[in-house]
Amino acid sequence: MLTPKSYGVERRKFNMRFEDIYKSNYVAGYINEDASNKEPFIGQEFFPNDRTVGLSIDWLRQTLGVNMMLNVSNLDAQPKIRTREGFKTENTELAFFRESMHVRERDMLMLAAAERDNNPFVRQALANAFDDVSKLVDAADIAIESMRMQLLATDAGTPKISLGTVDNTIYTYNYDPDGSWKTAHYTSLTGTSAWDKAETATPLDDVNDAKKKLRKLGFTPTYALMTSNTFNYLLKSAQIKAALVNVMGNAVTYVNDAIVKEVFRQNTGLTPLIYDKVYKDYTGAEKQFFPDDIVTILGSNRVGTTWFGTTPEERTLIGNPTADVTILDRGVAIAVKTEAGPPVKILTTVSQLAIPSYEGMDGVYVLNVNGD
Repeated sequence: MLTPKSYGVERRKFNMRFEDIYKSNYVAGYINEDASNKEPFIGQEFFPNDRTVGLSIDWLRQTLGVNMMLNVSNLDAQPKIRTREGFKTENTELAFFRESMHVRERDMLMLAAAERDNNPFVRQALANAFDDVSKLVDAADIAIESMRMQLLATDAGTPKISLGTVDNTIYTYNYDPDGSWKTAHYTSLTGTSAWDKAETATPLDDVNDAKKKLRKLGFTPTYALMTSNTFNYLLKSAQIKAALVNVMGNAVTYVNDAIVKEVFRQNTGLTPLIYDKVYKDYTGAEKQFFPDDIVTILGSNRVGTTWFGTTPEERTLIGNPTADVTILDRGVAIAVKTEAGPPVKILTTVSQLAIPSYEGMDGVYVLNVNGD
């Protein structure tokens, strides 16, 4: 069963030399070893990674629907030709991400002196230097997870991705340009139906209604993705407590997470999936990957693919004697280049060309449970 996974960082201890800072394969090795101590983002469970070529992707949107009965016919008559259904071709351009960090002359001299003196500071200094680079790779992963979660949470019912830059340029990728997906796959609950109205809200009914709509389209959901704050509405819900009476046989004055999750499962057939991970966006503001007041109902299988293309660093710098390039397995490029100067400078660049496709979007339903 899927469970939300933490992204805590625990640095592994192993011997490195100062000159290793200048080698992309050491940096990549450090990143990969460190990744073994970090559980992956939950979005990768639903949008696993894959590689592609070019600057855009063509993908097939799965539209199962309910099948139509076979047409009656006559003997010796030509059969009626049935229109092929079940998929729709989409095209999406990949998004390009790139940032760099410098090792400057002062840093080089300071670290070299620390190493010559066998100063214990050297271990911390080297760890910090590698940590800086790993932060760029972590930032690349954060960008990917943000895109995945934007699709699953939607923007007021529209599955789209918005990417901002430090100069306030916004790039938008709309996966529902005609609004047809929102019409069939999104409900905003307001007034007494909103889940913050504990006495009048009917969360079990709302989830089951959404589940029925997906089943009519040929999809069987498994999970209800939400944050802890959204789940807390269920802890206070009169309908949940009434459902619990049917199980316990008497009035309930106190409920905990485990009890409510079980009642939710028994009454909807779905497992609550809690996701509270946070990050900082391009402005430095702290945000949740998945927002409060949204419940996304989806199945246990992948709903899309995270596509990684070939970055300029991968395409042009591999084989260049002035650059040292390593490509992580998912497609993130780490390039280290020494500039003779003056001033002498070592430039480390991390880049990725990536976008999620959303083949299974018609098997997803989104509830805004506090739409007021």
